[in-house]
Amino acid sequence: LVVDVATGAMNRILKNVIDAPKQDLFIKVLDNLPPSKDATDAESIYKTIFDMYTNRGELFKQVAQPLIAALIRSLMKGSILSDELKQSIKECLTLMNQEDPQGFYAIVSGLGEEATNFMASLLSFHVCYQI
Repeated sequence: LVVDVATGAMNRILKNVIDAPKQDLFIKVLDNLPPSKDATDAESIYKTIFDMYTNRGELFKQVAQPLIAALIRSLMKGSILSDELKQSIKECLTLMNQEDPQGFYAIVSGLGEEATNFMASLLSFHVCYQI
C-alpha cells in the first residue's frame, strides 16, 4: 500500500512539474508497477505512459526500456488491474512491436525468458534461444 501511495504522489508530481528532470522519478514509478493493492492512482500513470508513447517526446526515448518492462510486468502480474486497462496495455505493446519489431524484441529479450515467452504468446513473435 505504501508503494501505491508513493506511486500516486509521483504521478501528481509528474503532472504538475513541467521542466524538472523527470526521468529518474519516472523510472522509480515504473519500477513499482503494477500496483499491489490499489489501482486508482496507478491508472493515471498508465494514461501518462500511453500519452508519452503517442507523443514520443524526449522523456519517452529516455525511458523506453523500463517503460516496456513495466507494461509487460503489469500484464503478467497486475491481477488488480481492470480488463479495460489490460487491453489498453496490450494495444500499446502491440503498436510498439509493429513500429520497431527488432528494437522491441531486443528490449523484451533482455527482460528474461519468462517475459520473452509471455510476449511471444501475446504478440505471436518467434523466440530464438542461443544454445
